[in-house]
Amino acid sequence: MKRKDLLDIEPCETPETEREGIQAAAQLAEVNGAIWLNIDLFDGQLLKGRYFANKKTWYAWIGEWTQMRMKNVVRAINGEKALKGASYWWENDDYHYASEKDREMVNNYLGTILSYFEDHVLGERTVKRMKRKQERINAVMDLVPTVPDRMAQWLDEEIFTEGYLFVDEKGNRNYYTCTKCGKRSWTTRKFAQYKQLACPKCGSLVKVEKRREQRNRREQIVLIQGLRDGRWIERQFKAECQWSRSGKEIELYENVRCLLRKGEHWGDMYYGTLNQADELEQEWWDKKSRNQQFQRSYLYPYNLDEVLPDTGLQYLGLDQIAKKGRKINVNRMIIGSVGREYLEYLVKSGLLRLAEETCQIYWKEPLDPYAKTMQDLLKINGDRISRLKQIDGGMAALSWLRWEEEAEGERKLSQEALEYLEQKNMYPNDCEKILQAVGSPTRMVNYLKKHKKATVSLWTDYLQMAEEEGMDIEDDIVCRPKDIKARHDELVERRNERQDAEKIKKNKEKYRAMNQEIVKYLPCVARFFWESEQYEIIPAGRCEELIKEGRILHHCVGASDRYMEKMAAGESWILFLRKKEDLETPYYTIEISMKTDRILQWYSAYDRKPQEKTIQKVLKQFLTEIKQKQVRISA
Repeated sequence: MKRKDLLDIEPCETPETEREGIQAAAQLAEVNGAIWLNIDLFDGQLLKGRYFANKKTWYAWIGEWTQMRMKNVVRAINGEKALKGASYWWENDDYHYASEKDREMVNNYLGTILSYFEDHVLGERTVKRMKRKQERINAVMDLVPTVPDRMAQWLDEEIFTEGYLFVDEKGNRNYYTCTKCGKRSWTTRKFAQYKQLACPKCGSLVKVEKRREQRNRREQIVLIQGLRDGRWIERQFKAECQWSRSGKEIELYENVRCLLRKGEHWGDMYYGTLNQADELEQEWWDKKSRNQQFQRSYLYPYNLDEVLPDTGLQYLGLDQIAKKGRKINVNRMIIGSVGREYLEYLVKSGLLRLAEETCQIYWKEPLDPYAKTMQDLLKINGDRISRLKQIDGGMAALSWLRWEEEAEGERKLSQEALEYLEQKNMYPNDCEKILQAVGSPTRMVNYLKKHKKATVSLWTDYLQMAEEEGMDIEDDIVCRPKDIKARHDELVERRNERQDAEKIKKNKEKYRAMNQEIVKYLPCVARFFWESEQYEIIPAGRCEELIKEGRILHHCVGASDRYMEKMAAGESWILFLRKKEDLETPYYTIEISMKTDRILQWYSAYDRKPQEKTIQKVLKQFLTEIKQKQVRISA
């Protein structure tokens, strides 16, 4: 049947009663031997639209065919936008049936109300659509070959190489089981936990385990394979190894697949819907159901000579990386390799880290893609290239070697310092202020090694403040202090004191006026003076005290005028909790209501609460005792 045949149905009679809005009149009609429900939509005496339904579907005509739901058909007739999502259900129907008979005819034919019928049809369509999509995905997944037989051996011998000697002490005997050879025996010999030794039976190097029943380790694995239709696939697995007295077991769970054509760097992604499922159990979909992505992994090496030519990525050097047993993000390297044929030379030269880091830079070209030689590519001479290879340096080490070469002999960088800078991923641009002060990266590195608390950001911040204070940052005593954290904090405090002094000077008259009001309440707040064996509580007496308290404890009590204004109005008061052993050092700041004696808030440095339970007991004792003092601000 063609949809246009439905338009041959004679329209329903115009509703006898004129009502505001769209009226729906219904009838049953036979079309090509099938009974259809016809609902005609009238605006007054004018036929504006027609709606046809059978048990499985519906169509609507409003000058053109549409499969909008009835509510949206009516909105289209009224010149309004169609509703989508939750908003569809929030809006009331913009039509009504011409008579109760029309309503009953619709409900009886459909077996339910019209909106429920539409829900059911849409649900059936969704199920069928999803089923067809799943069948298409399954057909593609059926093309994927199984994991190579050698995968298990590779995981066992090259990835999970550890061995354990599980020991159970019983009296004078120590019963042991070796996961390398599987032998069980006993000896009077004592074994130390975690000690590495040779198995008494097979001689393999194993680690003693006396406390746990099993040891576990997880690794991410990537497998690249070709498909029968000429495409290729990148597969991400999670490999889990478990060592126990029963032996060594390895499970391989597949999570992500990426399907590509030869020469492509982007492809179709598929994600496993089951959490712990192998390649045969896993079910696949093209949307993520959880956090699933390609990760740094070991790349299976033993099929790459055969597979890589079919991918068009043989220049990338993935086979060299895999054979060296290096973990890389294979997917990111594939994506980042576009137009970077020089990556093969980096890999073959042993610069694996540089090759991987280059592929992670998308926003610019880190190396010259048109270079003819390694020296032109890296912008350093042959001697420095050799130094870079020795440590398998990345972008950080390369930037330091370029920094050294640009000075044409005026800068010297030791190999030991270069290796440290690479490990810490430090760049010359990050260290400009430090280099200005100490003169050489070697001296900088020696200081950082000696002072574990020192970081580049902390040191740079300290030198910047020292320079602002007029100090000579090239003086060794200034630029390389024994306790850089203490010196840094000292300069921060000095700067903050100066800023507070400027703030007080700027608001001198304002604070003077508030202090005059605060003084009036001091007799009332005298009841808040309190002490125990270890602590003392002191009420604030001036605005300046709040500013100092907030600066030292790094919280908001002095940052704004709010608490000062509340004190001046007699609404609440700020109290200082001190340890008796050090009354000059702020510990906790408390805000208490002047009218109810209820503690509103209490915080220490950085809005934290050290020794919270202890301080809660102290404050409870404080409140109990001040209740005996009857002086109050009237409500």
